[in-house]
Amino acid sequence: MTPRRHPQNGSVVLVVLCFLAVLGIGLAGYLAVSNQSMRLSNRSYVKEISGHLAEMGFEEALRALNNQNFADWTSGTMPNQTSANWTLSGATASCTITLPAAKYGNTGVTGSIKLRVDCYTASVWDPATPYTTNDTVWFRGVWFQCKLAHTNQSPPNSTYWASAPAAWSADANYNLNDFVVVNDTAYRCLRPHINHAPPNTTCWSAGTAVAKWSSSTGYAVDAVALLGGTAYRCIAGNTNQTPPNTAYWASAPGVYAEGRATLPDSSGTTIRTQLHATLALAAPFPNAAAATSTLTFSTGGRVDSANSTLALAWPWSGTTNYDVGDNVLWGAALYRCIAAHTNHSPPNASYWDTDPYGFSAVVAGGNTSGTAVSLTNTAVSGYVAAPSATTSPYAPLLTYGTSPAATVKGPTSPNTPNVDLSRISRSPFIPQFDVATWNAGTDYNLNDVVRSGSYLYVGKLAPNVNNAPPNATYWTASVALPATPPVGPLTLGTIGATKASNYYVGSDLLLDTGDTLTIRGPVVLDIQGQLYIRNGGQIVITSTGSAEIHVSGRFSVGSSVVPANGIINQTNDPKKMLLVGTVTSSALPNRYSATSPYSGVIYLPDLTGTLDIQTEIYGAVSAQNVNFSTPALLHYDTALRTATFHSLERPFLLSGWRELVDPAEKITLP
Repeated sequence: MTPRRHPQNGSVVLVVLCFLAVLGIGLAGYLAVSNQSMRLSNRSYVKEISGHLAEMGFEEALRALNNQNFADWTSGTMPNQTSANWTLSGATASCTITLPAAKYGNTGVTGSIKLRVDCYTASVWDPATPYTTNDTVWFRGVWFQCKLAHTNQSPPNSTYWASAPAAWSADANYNLNDFVVVNDTAYRCLRPHINHAPPNTTCWSAGTAVAKWSSSTGYAVDAVALLGGTAYRCIAGNTNQTPPNTAYWASAPGVYAEGRATLPDSSGTTIRTQLHATLALAAPFPNAAAATSTLTFSTGGRVDSANSTLALAWPWSGTTNYDVGDNVLWGAALYRCIAAHTNHSPPNASYWDTDPYGFSAVVAGGNTSGTAVSLTNTAVSGYVAAPSATTSPYAPLLTYGTSPAATVKGPTSPNTPNVDLSRISRSPFIPQFDVATWNAGTDYNLNDVVRSGSYLYVGKLAPNVNNAPPNATYWTASVALPATPPVGPLTLGTIGATKASNYYVGSDLLLDTGDTLTIRGPVVLDIQGQLYIRNGGQIVITSTGSAEIHVSGRFSVGSSVVPANGIINQTNDPKKMLLVGTVTSSALPNRYSATSPYSGVIYLPDLTGTLDIQTEIYGAVSAQNVNFSTPALLHYDTALRTATFHSLERPFLLSGWRELVDPAEKITLP
């Protein structure tokens, strides 16, 4: 008998087969999605790596710039060796950094960095340096490119210099025909000023849209074009001359950094992140008074600001649109604008104040374990910066005093309350740079001041690489002060000199009644002991002089009872008087107490004790601890925000940076 077949068995098999097919399709889809997700995750991870590599490139560029050392280097040994290879061509420095294959563990990802530094030889303008075409210098917050070879022709002289277009800065001292670029719009300066942002029509021309550079466009002098995120100013008419060709284009120094991370796939996929940064030189005195620990105003007083660089004798004009803070001369009197207007002449009290001082001073303290800034009854026309407390409500670590309390105001602050909280910051910025020391590999310029061993040396020939002091071909050694204290009348420096005279005192220097040290040219003075100025003793800087005075021991100008004549700076320019103390501790106070106002800066970065101020100051003060023990009269010079000094380190910083995302913006790096 033939057995009967059951059709339901075949149906079950078909159902099972269909289920398995659907399961297989679903599993294949899941695996495909998982694989795609993994690849996207890997790409995201590698993209992050490439960004980190680009930021590492910025660090290497700053290292090379700040040491002026673009030599190749390696770190570690093979196979775990990192190497940097620099190539210099014209005003451009390019670098490839190769990282070891095992840098990212067992992922198989490999990384490298490409760099390009434009205008890598940029430096601070110096009157003694012979400049050649295309040299780039920093002058009062603006970059300039040399148009014609010369010596001692200061920017902004347009015969010899063209300002490079850059982002607008509140600190820069702008002059006629300077260019800034804001939101891809170029503006030309119409009159000297600071802190008047475009499109202010009194200070800036009407804006002109800036297009990307094109090889087919004919560019006229002063045209501005964009390429690779950088603004370029045409200095010689041209067509198809690609920036950054410095024969035709002026630009601010900048850095391109590209991080490259390669996946271990069959096609060797490389993820790239390209960043661009603009450069500026850091200034050591952005604050009126700064203490890395505690800043104290013990008995009230006033802190305000002005600018010694701008022509304070700018005459009033009935056609000028004046902004709050503008200064003008009316007759022999100086007035400050208190309400924006046109054609309201001084002494109209609705628009002008006879007090010429402004509201841009910053006082800052850095103490994080207690009070950082104490403002007992002090009137601050500007800002206060102090760290936050570590507990709620995380208020800034500062005190105002009582009866009456301190005031912190701006030009438009309301009468009440006493403290305008919009002018209080919890992020104090207190830079303190070292006195420069000689380093092998660094390229030094004329008038650079370095310490080597026990003495200071002044650069007298450039370029100057690996020529250690006391090599007399490249360095001016210090000579002993031509008198033994007490000195009586003594004159240092040469009128009209562009290179500094260099002196030292191998002991304490005492200036008492009848002792006058007159400085009539650029001078570096190294006091290898203590500085005492008593009674009628004085240092006088004439209208042709400037001084950088270093004191390795305590300095005492006057006493708490009898002030001295002090240091009298007849230039009235704080940038021409630097008093540096390198003492770390002192049993007796370091004090400045004088009958004459001090115009300059006082800098004691290493003193663990307190710097005591008992005199009127035009300039700035910076130390670990500062105490104004008598009512303060501190007039900050805002020109110091872009000022540098020969004997202090002058580091580059990134003034702004962004990722170049648009493929049309990216450049090809070698």
